[in-house]
Amino acid sequence: MPEDMPLFTRISGTDWLENNPEYEGETWTLDQSIKLAHLLADRGVDVLDVSSGGIHKMQKVAAGPGYQAPFAKAIKKSVGDKMFISTVGSIKTGTLAEEIIAGGEDDTPLDLVAAGRLFQKNTGLVWSWADDLNTSIQIAHQIAWGFGGRAKKNAPKLVL
Repeated sequence: MPEDMPLFTRISGTDWLENNPEYEGETWTLDQSIKLAHLLADRGVDVLDVSSGGIHKMQKVAAGPGYQAPFAKAIKKSVGDKMFISTVGSIKTGTLAEEIIAGGEDDTPLDLVAAGRLFQKNTGLVWSWADDLNTSIQIAHQIAWGFGGRAKKNAPKLVL
């Protein structure tokens, strides 16, 4: 793998089984994820994306907006700047994404957030999040003419 190519890895911060008294098997916990994060950072992983669960029918997920961010933040506190840390999971607004990246209530900033299914549902998600944050974005040159005037040299640029 080229040295200048970033290596991303996704892990489950927890399997959500440790708090289910009915489950008697082994579980994957946040403490194990923190240990794994250090091993991955030492072996050249650049970005660790932290998800959770989705692997067992007995899991007890405490879902809600940004519900996986606390796992990512705990890992970030431990690994520091050894690697970038990302999170996913019910991050549905630009405001929430910005709050998670900025640190939120516990003042632990993350390096990025990722959205998957939300882009499938809303292909204009970048514009929606820019609206949430009251910021402008640059439209791709390939399609900008459709918003600012076709083939006009001095056509106004759309600023969202």
